Amino acid sequence: MQDSVLISSFEIDILVQIASQVDPPPIALISKTPASKRIVDICSQLKMFSWHPNQLIVTTHQVNRMHAAGLKVFPYNVKTFEEYAKMIDMKVDGVITDDPVLACQWTRLSNAA
Repeated sequence: MQDSVLISSFEIDILVQIASQVDPPPIALISKTPASKRIVDICSQLKMFSWHPNQLIVTTHQVNRMHAAGLKVFPYNVKTFEEYAKMIDMKVDGVITDDPVLACQWTRLSNAA
């Protein structure tokens, strides 16, 4: 089952513990703060799969910075088509939402445009 699991947390200490395991599952940092150099360094050092920022703080510069470090970006708390479109325009790798049915509609709307 480890091949289909991604563990994400706000707590860096927990992610450090998971990353130190033999053959750890992919991990991701959930963040309420922008992608500072420190955050990028931590994500890189722990070989994280992705960064999950609050969609309210995401900028194109941060997305590019994370992509340059080899990380995927999945903003969370995306609730509207407008928020989704803004994230897609910034070239994020996907979004985290609590309404997957609505997200499927957003994808169809976005592809139709």
